[in-house]
Amino acid sequence: MANKEATASNKINKLLEGDGWRFFAEGKSHANIQFEHSITLMALAVIEAEHALVAAKCELISRFKKEIQPTLDRPWCEAEPD
Repeated sequence: MANKEATASNKINKLLEGDGWRFFAEGKSHANIQFEHSITLMALAVIEAEHALVAAKCELISRFKKEIQPTLDRPWCEAEPD
C-alpha cells in the first residue's frame, strides 16, 4: 500500500512541477507554493527521502522476485536444470 501511495505522490508532484509549480527554490527560481504553517521544509525533505527509499526497496523486491521465481515455480522433487 505504501508503494502505491508513494508512486501516486511522485506522479502528482511531477505533474505539478510540469505545470510550473515549485515546491522548493531551484537556482534563480523561487518556490511558488506555500505549505501549511505546521509543515516545515525539513519535514518535507525527510518525507521525500523516505518515499525514495520505499520506491527503491520495492524495486529491489521486484528484481529479487523475478530472479527467484523460476526456482519457486519448480517442483521440489525436480533437480536444478543444467
